[in-house]
This record gives sequence, structure tokens and C-alpha cells, in this order.
Amino acid sequence: MAITIMADSFTGLSFEVLFNAMSEAMLLVNDTGHVVLANPVAQDLLGYSESELVNMTVEQLMPIRYREHHLNYRQTYLNDPHKRTMGKGRNLVLLNRAGQELAVDISLSPIKINHQLYVLATLNSTNQLHQVEDALEASEERLQLAKQAANLGIFDFDFERNTIHWDNRMQEIWGNSDSSDGTITYEKFTHAIHPKDLAIYQTTFDKATDPSGDGEFHTEFRVIHPDGTICWVATAGQVHFEDGYPSRLLGMARDITPRKTLEEELKIQRAETETLFKQQVAIHTASAIAHELNQPLTAISAYSEVALHVVENDQINNPEIKRALKGCVEQAQRAGQSLHELVDFLQKGEISTEKLNLNKIVMDALRIAQRWL
Repeated sequence: MAITIMADSFTGLSFEVLFNAMSEAMLLVNDTGHVVLANPVAQDLLGYSESELVNMTVEQLMPIRYREHHLNYRQTYLNDPHKRTMGKGRNLVLLNRAGQELAVDISLSPIKINHQLYVLATLNSTNQLHQVEDALEASEERLQLAKQAANLGIFDFDFERNTIHWDNRMQEIWGNSDSSDGTITYEKFTHAIHPKDLAIYQTTFDKATDPSGDGEFHTEFRVIHPDGTICWVATAGQVHFEDGYPSRLLGMARDITPRKTLEEELKIQRAETETLFKQQVAIHTASAIAHELNQPLTAISAYSEVALHVVENDQINNPEIKRALKGCVEQAQRAGQSLHELVDFLQKGEISTEKLNLNKIVMDALRIAQRWL
């Protein structure tokens, strides 16, 4: 930024303080073409110390092939001093202390200090400018590649204008083809959100736009396309605040429909597996119940047949009938107890155990067998 100072009230000291504080490279040259002052930025750019630059002519800072031309240009400028850019936009060349050529833009401004005419030359290195531009271009290319690799859409919500700027991928995710200028109102943007997910989105949005929070915006929701297609979207962004109020929300979005579809399929498979497992448990349980009940029911049947055989043959033998009927009662109770224990086990209850008289069981079996012999 070139400055023009046309005031006699500036003292040398106050001007020098201002001159050295400037963020651009500057040289102060007198009417004989000698450098009077060089601020720190100019010293860094040219590689000279201030003591080395002072009293050098500006022609000494130029390649030999340009010196005679510039000498004539300087004389012409002093005859009609006014603020201008040298070369009418063309890059000029200066030499640094190492003899390397630097492409620069040079702006000239006439200054009078204590009635003495000086020329303030502002130097902008186009090499540095190109480096910055190249770095920005490379950064943009990397960002674009990252977006393509991650299949991301980018959006920028302007709170003051209530509009959202979004890129082509973001429009594709939203199923929108009517936003040729790359903008959409916030109302139209949120109108596409699935009604069942709107409350989740709004809660997250309110939290992100709260000045007392961290401004982070992360959520997942469904979007309904104009053709009725439903798309799952994951968004992440950052809210920026000005004077305690949200001003911008910069974010990105990604289509996660395939992931959600896979999760739903896995959920269905898991439910089917659980159902099959429960069926298998039921089958094994029924088999265990049948096994446990089979023995006492067989005994009950045998005792009953003994009692019936005695009665049919008029062989009234009260002790035998009593023993057979008692065996029926005991085995029926055993069957009920076994069933009760299985039910308790399935309900994670405790299984009760009791001592078993093996001799009694064997003797009962022998007596039953003798009745049939």
C-alpha cells in the first residue's frame, strides 16, 4: 500500500517511526536518486543492512541493462512528480545483495519533508506473490482431491442473509437441480430433511449456534429427494461467531446411505439369528422336558397296570394295590417336581436337589416285574 504525505508538519523523527512500522518494503529516495531510508521489510527483501542501502543510488539496485533507462525515467518523474506505478503494470527487476534478480511491482509517491522533495518507493515482490498464489492453488487442489476421495459436499450458511452456498456435490446429496447459482435459502434446505429427523437436526443446530458452546455441528439424518428417494446424510461443521452471535456455519456432508442400508441388513440378520436361536432353545427345552417326564410317566403306567391286573383277577390284595397306587402318586409328584425344576432353570431360578434311594427304586422295579411273570 503506497502512502502520500504532503505536509510540512512532519518531523524527520515522526516520519521515520511511521516509515519503519509499515508492513511493505519501502525506500525513501532523495531528488538525486540516493536512498535516504530503507525500512526493515525492504532490508529483508534486498538482503542489505540499512547502512549499506543508505547513499546507494536506486540505479545500483537494478541490473546494468536497465540503469540508463531508469536514470532517464527518474529525471522525467522529478519534473512531474505524482503518485504512479512504474512500468504501467509490468514487472520490474531489482538485484538483491547476492546479485539475484527479483521481480517486483514498484509504486512511487512524492513526499515533501521540511520543504524537501523525496520519492517514496513501495516494493512488492511478485516472486513472493506467485509463491503465495501457487501455495493457495496447490492447497485448493489438495482440498478438491480430498473432497472427491471422500465424496464430500461443502456448504456455507450465511446467517445474516439466511442463505446457504453449496457446491455441486452437496446439491447432488440433497437431490437438488434447481440451484444453478450455487445458493439456496435455509428454509428450502431444511424442508428436505425427513420429518422424523427434523427434531434431531434442530436440537443439534441449536446447540452448535449457542455462543456458550464450542460451535461444533455433528449429526446424521435422512433427506427426502424430490423423486421420493430417501438418502442418509452425515454432516460435520463449525459455527463462527461475531459479537456473541452466530455469523457463519461452514460444514461438509457425506452420503452414508450404503452404510445405513448395511446396518439395517445386519440388524435384520441379527433378529433372524436370535429368532432361530430361540427356536433351537425351545426345541432343546421341549426335548429335555419330554426326557424328564418320560421316566415317571412310564412308572405311573406300570403301577397302574399292576393295580388293574389285581382287580381284574379278583386277587384283592390290599398291600399290593396300596403299594401300586402309592407308587402312582409318588411318580406323579416326581413328574411335577421335574417340570417345576425345568421351568425354574429356564427362568434362571435355582434347581433344588434331593437324595435318591437307589435300592428302593430297584426293589420297586423288581416287584413290578414279578407281577408280570
